[in-house]
Formats: sequence, C-alpha cells, structure tokens
Amino acid sequence: MADTDREPWSVRESDFPAGGSLDARLTFLLRYAILAPSARNTQPWRFRIAGSRINLHADLARWQSVADPNQRELRVGLGCALENLLIAAEHFGFGHKVSYFGRDQIHSLVATVDLDDAHQPTPYRAASLFPAITRRRTSHARYLSRAVSASVLGKLRACESDLKITLLLTQDAAIRQAVDKLMLQADALLLADPKYRNELAECIGGGNFGGPWLLSTLQQFAVAHLRVEGLLAKRDHAALMSAPVFGLISGRLADPEFELKAGQLLERLYLAATGVGLCLQPVSQLLEAEMVKTQFTRLFGAGGIPLLPFRLGYGDLPPQPTPRRALDDVLG
Repeated sequence: MADTDREPWSVRESDFPAGGSLDARLTFLLRYAILAPSARNTQPWRFRIAGSRINLHADLARWQSVADPNQRELRVGLGCALENLLIAAEHFGFGHKVSYFGRDQIHSLVATVDLDDAHQPTPYRAASLFPAITRRRTSHARYLSRAVSASVLGKLRACESDLKITLLLTQDAAIRQAVDKLMLQADALLLADPKYRNELAECIGGGNFGGPWLLSTLQQFAVAHLRVEGLLAKRDHAALMSAPVFGLISGRLADPEFELKAGQLLERLYLAATGVGLCLQPVSQLLEAEMVKTQFTRLFGAGGIPLLPFRLGYGDLPPQPTPRRALDDVLG
C-alpha cells in the first residue's frame, strides 16, 4: 500500500483545530468518517458542509449494482460512515441531530447531520469507541478457536440500544453449520455468474483491498477468467466455521433508514469489538443470492428483515489497513 493510502489512518486527535473556524472543525470530523468500512471497500460516500450542517450523499459511481441491486450494502456502508462522524462529533464536544432521507431524494442525499456546541453525552456511544476508529480492521482470515465470554457479548449487545433494530449474537454450533451450508450455496450461485465475477475482479484490480499492484492484478485475472469458485467457497467455509460467534442485524423494514441504522450498529460493533481484541467480518453473500436470501430469511426472519450477517471472533495478527480515498476526493 502506498504511503498516500496509509495517511488517512494516521489522523491524530491532537490536530483538531479547536480554535479554528466551524468549517475547519467539521472538516476534521470527516477525517474519521472516511475510515468506515464498506462492501468491497468501495467507500461510496460524499460529504458536503453547509454552515453547521453536514450532508451525507451516496456516490452512485461506486455502487456494486450486480452484487447489491437494491443498494442495501451501499447504505450499510454509508451508515458506518455516519456513525463514525457522530462518534467523532461527540468526542470533540458537538451536539447533533440526524435526519434520514429516502431513496428518491435529489443528489443522492441519504442523511443530514446538524451540529451545535450543546453537547449532551449519549450512553450508547462509549468514550472507548473513538480511539478504536483508527485501529479498526476487517480480518478475512480464520479466527482462533477461543470462545467469546458472556460478559463481552453483553457489552456488544448494548450497542443496539437506541437504534430500534435487532441484533442476534449466537455461539450455537447448529446455527453456524446451517449458515455455513447456505453460504456455500450462495458462493456457488454468485461466483458462477460472470457479471458478479467481473464486478469483484474490478474491485480487486482497482486496489480496493490493498496489496501489491502485481498481486492485485493476478487476483483480478483469476477471479474474472479462471475457475476459482471452489477455492473461494472453501476459503469462505473455513473462515466462517472458525468463528465462534455468528451475528445478524435485522430491521422491521427493508427501507433506507433501517439500512443506514444497520450500518450505524455495525460500526459500533466493529469498534467495540476492536476495543476488546475481537475481529468482525460481514458475510454479505448470504443476502446477495436471491434463492439463498429467501432460505436465510425463513430461518432468521423472527428478528425482522435480515440486513447484515457477520462473523465474530479472536484473530491472530491484525491485517493491514485498507486504502482510503483522500478527503478532498469525497468532500464537496
């Protein structure tokens, strides 16, 4: 990864322009927002600052329309960026009010955040979440065979308190095996689709996942042109079954607000997990293959409409940070 890709991860709290203009202070908050996770690391966000308001827009040029035809994953990623923004705002003393918008708003506006200096601490955004923003990573490797304690799971469940969506965290082996069976089906269906493979290959070739240029190019070629379905499915199977915890975020409706809030909860879980040494990885393919999604919903629909499944556990070595778009590229 080039030094310019690493630089956004090096943001320092001490550089906050406390005595600067409102515009400078709000711009600084966005340095934390852009460190959010997103599907295939597409970073599908744009921000506009207007006085004391920050507008969050979807960058539809980065929408993965084959894997995510209904924009669910796109909006989950936007929700992650929104939550990072709110955590940073509270940390630096701002109060805030969030407004959510539907799919048909002009200019792809998905949310606005109005900020002021009347900060009231919120109990569901613990102070420990802020320093985890720059340390958060997504690990695609196998996890260690180490159980997660009930007390730790309890702390993670507390992340959902104000969002009015449902969180499932389970270590039940039978549930994990049922999910694994569905994921193998999903991988087979998705990777057999040339359009899906080509879209994934473009992300790899574009350097979304980091790594040396040559390796990324070879991976891109393999995914697009070679029969790698079985290898990728086996890797996903090994990764999922190594994780002691399966998680699922669900909402009452499959609408834009709940999808954004699913992203907000996902980011809180990412950060809370990072703080206690846990790794988290979404397993979105369970909802990308329509036939598998139907079966998955039959199994897990009691908590509402499934919005984001993930695996959770202890990792070995933390992965390298993924590349980031420069703030100037997503602002304005």
